[in-house]
Amino acid sequence: LITQKQTRDFNKAQREGSAQAYLSQEIAKNITRELKEEYSNSTIKNNGVYKRAKHDDKNNFVAVLTPSDWHLGAQFSNIDGNSYNIDIAKERLDQYVEQVDKYLDLYKPRTAVLINLGDFINHAYMHSVSQAFETDLDATQQLSKAIRFFVSMINHFAQKVDTLIVGAVGGNHDRFSGNKKEAIFNDNVAYNVVDTLLLLSQLYAFPKNVVIKNNLDDVYNLEVEVAGKRLLFVHGDHETRNDNAKIPTHIKEYPYDALFMGHYHYNKSIQEDYARMSYMSSSLLGANSYSKTIQAPRTAASQLLTMLEEGSKTNISIPIFFSI
Repeated sequence: LITQKQTRDFNKAQREGSAQAYLSQEIAKNITRELKEEYSNSTIKNNGVYKRAKHDDKNNFVAVLTPSDWHLGAQFSNIDGNSYNIDIAKERLDQYVEQVDKYLDLYKPRTAVLINLGDFINHAYMHSVSQAFETDLDATQQLSKAIRFFVSMINHFAQKVDTLIVGAVGGNHDRFSGNKKEAIFNDNVAYNVVDTLLLLSQLYAFPKNVVIKNNLDDVYNLEVEVAGKRLLFVHGDHETRNDNAKIPTHIKEYPYDALFMGHYHYNKSIQEDYARMSYMSSSLLGANSYSKTIQAPRTAASQLLTMLEEGSKTNISIPIFFSI
């Protein structure tokens, strides 16, 4: 439970700059421990080269994996039949990987795009007093777990395709500052995630077919061009929840063929102008006390997989649900 004194102490430390220094130290310590354990169990051999699956040169499919809203560190029990903690999150992610593998084996895409849509962590300082009861682990521990889970996912899917494009965008729960009015641009967990991925890539800790997208100048947006299509990835906290077209608000020099977003914790696809599509990815968390309070849908936890085909306007959107 976050007391008023703790809040005052944190705000004072934040103003003096010591809070960010402490967070950075704790992040480094926790990430080092998590990744040391991850790579001690890694299957990477021969200077980061996996034995990858072979694909037909005529295959034009691209898999777009958009894990979203993990809220690692959240914990609750039996809310609308749903429970969540770090162990359940890990089990659901394992099931996501297992089910995605089946579709990758079916469609045999040569390229996959793996973009995390934000809200990696739950972050205690994002919550009111009542919701603080549902937070486990501190922010640095949450972040280190998130990076480890994401790195494990990257190393796994790199074995399934010829090219794996990887990136991340920041969510509202990923802010270091709990008060969005005081939030500093790019002061977001996603910056640490992307920076760590870039460092690991430079250290040859990923297979050579992994391409990390560098969006450190703006961690809230990410563009990818693949299969003859322009894709835009955002968290979704600045998007409307209705079916209104969302892509036009992002157009600067050119339009996008598809927009991918999370934030609202349920799956949805919207046809916009012509064959342009916007996709809303659900959460690993599922229904909780907050969604119950605002009368949001009692959604089962899930993540999204979308198959694109070069030269075709038809996309295949696949929500992945879990048995736990």
